[in-house]
Amino acid sequence: MTYSQSRSAVVQATAGVFVAGRRAGSAVLVDDRHLVTARHVLLRVDPQARVKVPVDEVELEFPAMTIQGQPCEVNATRLDLGSGDAVDVAILDLGDQPLAGLPAPVAVWPAARMPDLVAVFGYPLAEGPLNGVWRDFKVAGPTTGAAVQLNWTGDAGSFPGHSGGPVIDAQRHMLVRMLVEGSEEGRFDRFLPVTLIARVWQGLPKRWLMAGAGQTEARDHFTRRARGQRSVARGGDLFRGRQAALTAIQEWLTAEESHGRPLVVTGQPGAGKSSVVARAALALEADQPGSGLAFHARAATITDFVTALADVAGVEHSSSADQLVEAIADLPEQPPLRVVVDALDEAASDLDRRQITETLTELAVLPGLRVAVATRALTAGNPYAPGALLPNLGIASAHSPNLVDLDSETYFDPEGLRQYTTALLTQQGMLRPTPPGAAWEIYRTNPGICDRLANVIAMRAQRNFLVAALAAVPLSNAREVLDPSAHSFDPTAIPSGVGEALDRYFDRLPEHRRIRERTLLIVLAYGRGTGLDDRTWLAFATALGYPATVADLDSLRRSQAADYLLQTTTSERGARPVTRLFHHALTDELLADRHQPSDESQLLDVLLNEATRTGWASAYLCQHAAEHAAVADRLDELLDDPYYLLAAEPTRLLPQLCSAQSSTARATGIVYRQAAHDLTDLDAHVKRQ
Repeated sequence: MTYSQSRSAVVQATAGVFVAGRRAGSAVLVDDRHLVTARHVLLRVDPQARVKVPVDEVELEFPAMTIQGQPCEVNATRLDLGSGDAVDVAILDLGDQPLAGLPAPVAVWPAARMPDLVAVFGYPLAEGPLNGVWRDFKVAGPTTGAAVQLNWTGDAGSFPGHSGGPVIDAQRHMLVRMLVEGSEEGRFDRFLPVTLIARVWQGLPKRWLMAGAGQTEARDHFTRRARGQRSVARGGDLFRGRQAALTAIQEWLTAEESHGRPLVVTGQPGAGKSSVVARAALALEADQPGSGLAFHARAATITDFVTALADVAGVEHSSSADQLVEAIADLPEQPPLRVVVDALDEAASDLDRRQITETLTELAVLPGLRVAVATRALTAGNPYAPGALLPNLGIASAHSPNLVDLDSETYFDPEGLRQYTTALLTQQGMLRPTPPGAAWEIYRTNPGICDRLANVIAMRAQRNFLVAALAAVPLSNAREVLDPSAHSFDPTAIPSGVGEALDRYFDRLPEHRRIRERTLLIVLAYGRGTGLDDRTWLAFATALGYPATVADLDSLRRSQAADYLLQTTTSERGARPVTRLFHHALTDELLADRHQPSDESQLLDVLLNEATRTGWASAYLCQHAAEHAAVADRLDELLDDPYYLLAAEPTRLLPQLCSAQSSTARATGIVYRQAAHDLTDLDAHVKRQ
C-alpha cells in the first residue's frame, strides 16, 4: 500500500461523533464493530445531578464512505469499561450486526515503544462539511496520568473536534495513540497510547510486531507464507496439513513455564519451514492475548533484530544485544513475550547470523520469553557436530525435545503434501482462479484424474512442498490435462527437485524466451535485501552480458515465471517497486553454475558508476554495495572512498569489514568500527567531523 493509500485508509476509518445531533469530536474504527474515542467527547451535563456524565448513545458519520450515494451514518452505544471509565477513553459499539459497507479498521501499533513522528487526523468543529484535517507532531515524552505529550511541528496543532481522533505513526499509518487534549499557548497536545487503551479495554485488537530488514514487507511475508500463497493476485488460503508441527510450535510458545532454550524448526529448502512458523504465529496473534515479535531474518543484521526486539519489549534501544537482554530481564513481570524468527540462515552475514543465534539462546533463558526459530542446518555434513548452527541453538541430536524437523517421520505430513498439491492443481481455495479454460477446471470436476496426478507429484517431490508447487502450478495452468493412467504417461516428466522444476519450465519455452527468462532470473538472484528495482535490474543484466528492456521485464511478469517472483512496494513516498525471487532455493539453483566473484565484480562496477554520476544517494547503494564488493574481493575500493563511508549504512558495512585486505583498508575498518555506533543518527556534517 502506498503512502497516499494508507493515509486514505485512515481517513475512511475515522468518523465524526455527534451527540444529540451536534458534532462533538472524532472516533476511529479498530475492528468490525468497535471505535475508540475520548471519553470527554461524550460528556454532557446531567440536569438532575448537575454534573457531566458520558452519554450512552451517539451518532457516527464516516464522511469518506458512502452507501448507495448517501453518507455512511450509523448509531453506536458506549461500552461500560468499569473502573477503566476513569481514563479518558471510550469505546463505541456498533452492535452485533454492523452496517454492511463499513470501511476497513485501522491496524493497531504492535510495539510498546512509540515512534518519534506521528500524524493526527480528525474533524474540527469549526469546519463546515466533514472534510477532515491532518496535523503532524513530534513525540516529546510521557506526562502524568499515562498521557504522552506531542510537540507541534508547524504553526498549528490540533483543533477542537480532533479529540478522540487517531494518532498514527508517520510511516506505516497504524494507530499508536488517541488524541485527548491540546494547548495553543504551550504549542503541544496530549494523547493516550494504545498500551493504556488496551489496559482499560482488553478487546483492543493488538497485533504482533512483524519486522525484518525490509520493515514494510515483513507482515506481507508472514501472511503470504502462512497461506501457502505464491500469487498475491490469485489470493486465498492454500495451506494444508502439518498439524503436528503447528501444534508443537504453538504449545512451545504458549507454555506457562520457560523452556530455557529456543524451539528450532528445520528441514530441507522447500520443506515449508517459513509456512509453518508463519501459520503458527498468525494463529497465536489472532487467538491468544499478549505481545509477539515475528522477525524475518532474510538479509537482516543483528542491529535490525535488536531494534525490533527493543521496540516490541518497550525498552530503550541498546548499543549491544547483551545490554538489550539485560534490559528485558529487568522489566517488571508481565505476560510472556513470544519471539518467532524465520530464515535465520539467510541473515545478512555469517557474523550477523552468529550474533542473532547467540541472542536467541540468551533470550530463551529468560522466564518472560518463549522463542521459536526456523532455519536450514547450513551444513552438508553432520548437522549436530559441535560449532554447527543447530548445536549453537541447543540441538544436540535428531531426538532433541526442542527440534521440529519437517523431514522427519514425526513431523512430515504426506497427506498434507498431497492435499496441498491437490489445492494447487484445482486452484481450490484461491479467490481468483485463472486462466479460464485451463486444466484446473477439469481437475476440479474430475477428482479421479486429480488424485492420481497429485499422488505422483507428491511422491516425486520427496517431502518438498516447494518442489510440489513448482510442478503443480504449471500443470494447473496448462491447456491440456495430464492423466497418470494414460499409457504414454512418464512419471519422470514430473520434477523431483527445484533444479529439475526450473529446467522443465525453461524447456517448454521457445529458445529466445528460454535464454532471456533464465538470464533475467539469474540477474535477479544476485539482488540483495528486498530486491532490485527495474532500473537496477536492467543495468545488472547489461553488465553480465544479457542486455534487456523494460518490455522484457513486463513479458517476464506476464509469463508463468511470475510464480518465481515476489514484488513489493514500500509505503514511502516516491519509492519504486522492487522484485526478488520468491524462495532462496531458487537463488541457490540459478547461481550454482556461475562464477559468483567475477559476476559480482561486474555488478559492483554498475554500482560504482552510479555513485560517480549521482553520488551515494541510492538506498540500495548505501545498504548493499559492501556485500557485492566483499564477494568480489573489492571491498578495499569502497573503504578508500570517504564519500561512501559517509553514506554507508553502518549495520550493513560492519559485517563486511573482515574482507578488507590492504593495510590501509584494514586500518580504515578499525576506525570505522570504533565510530560506527555513533554514525547512524548523525547528519552528514557531523559524520565528516
